[in-house]
Amino acid sequence: MEEQPDIRKNTQRVIVLQFVGGAVMAAVFHSLYDSAKAASFGILLGMSLVWLVYVLFLFFQKPRPNNFLSQVLLLIPYLGLTIFVGEEFRFDSILKSPVELSSFPTIRTHELKKSGASVKIMQDWMDSQIRSDAYPSLQIAMADTSGVFFAYTAGDPKHKDQKRSALYPVASVSKFFTNFLMIRLAEEGLLQPSDRLEKYLPPNTPITTNPEVGSRITLQMLATNTSGLVRGTGGAMRESDATYDGLQIEKLYQQLGAKAPKFVPGTDRSYSNLGFGILGVALENVSGSSYRDLLHSRITKPFALQDTDVLDYTNPDQLQRLALPHLAGSGTQSIDRASLKKRLVGSGGIVSTASDLARLGSMLLTAERMRVPEENYKMYLSRVHYRKEGGSIGKASRYSLVGRSLKIENAGRCFRKNGGRDGVNAYVIICPQIGISAAIITNRYVRDYQGSPDQIGDLIMETLADQR
Repeated sequence: MEEQPDIRKNTQRVIVLQFVGGAVMAAVFHSLYDSAKAASFGILLGMSLVWLVYVLFLFFQKPRPNNFLSQVLLLIPYLGLTIFVGEEFRFDSILKSPVELSSFPTIRTHELKKSGASVKIMQDWMDSQIRSDAYPSLQIAMADTSGVFFAYTAGDPKHKDQKRSALYPVASVSKFFTNFLMIRLAEEGLLQPSDRLEKYLPPNTPITTNPEVGSRITLQMLATNTSGLVRGTGGAMRESDATYDGLQIEKLYQQLGAKAPKFVPGTDRSYSNLGFGILGVALENVSGSSYRDLLHSRITKPFALQDTDVLDYTNPDQLQRLALPHLAGSGTQSIDRASLKKRLVGSGGIVSTASDLARLGSMLLTAERMRVPEENYKMYLSRVHYRKEGGSIGKASRYSLVGRSLKIENAGRCFRKNGGRDGVNAYVIICPQIGISAAIITNRYVRDYQGSPDQIGDLIMETLADQR
């Protein structure tokens, strides 16, 4: 009976050590992989290892304490949970692992445009990326002011309607469409990018937990991720996970008002899916049309995009053509489609093809193709400035109303947007100085830059720009 207090004290010490070990391992794994699944695995691994050491310590004690068997039994669920979460983390790591690209070939613009040798060279290079450690499928297109001059799909997207090109969800490249819609409505005089968000929401709609700060948020801030809104959209906002229809708008407005701003609007930058989702809602409110109708009337029809729409799993044609999402390369398993309950269409709801993305990107190559006055064209492509705490203009950011700007040697200032989630990666880059846009889409996700569609797109522009 006298050993019981010691047993209790030892158990209490071990529990404290578990929390410490779990916290340390969570920090290590999160720093290495920047993922919630990695942090969860770290917590459980740390706690399990501490408990395992404790059980081994008890095992070698003579005589063994009375509670030895119960401590062993407690170890079993720890190990089980660790293995379960570890498998999720392993798949997550495979999903986001970088790709070792083959050396990018020398291609020439004039040969691509005239079906010359560079076409076969580019196709062969794309085919070489279809490996078990690389891509299940890879779709690339390039366009200039005359239209798309190269388009090819390597690998097998595994969509059912093989007679037609595969459709890919383009994740956050959808934000490029949302920005473009805002520009189209501005050109029609329905709004100004500098307008405050509250103007296009119902009266007294809460914008963050600080209404005075939230009222300063403009449409431009939403479009450049400088609003201060949090990244995530919160809980479910619709009953169905198969369509973007049926948004419960009051739930969205509640979530908009439930989180504190991360900073004073305009003074800093922080990526926000919620911000672009709310921007999409504001565009619907000012136009009186749904996002899908806006997409069709302002973008797909006037700019002749044949294969772009809002993602809808209830649409039979889309289901036949959707590329099957994968964890990694062509030899690995496919994964479930993304649930739409917590997603907002303006943030990530578009399906498209590389040809359509490149074609739309080419519309930004000149003011004439964008169908805006030269003065407005320069404004839309100009980098926005941060604001100082007092409201005065601060330094220029890397972002414009058409996307993040990037300087590429010999290609000048280009504009880019990427997007990715489980089983999806997309990238569009527009370089007005050399008059070319390019789009890359695949049905797996590469977290790091290495081997990603971003890197492929930048390599394309660097290679084509070197010829000038």
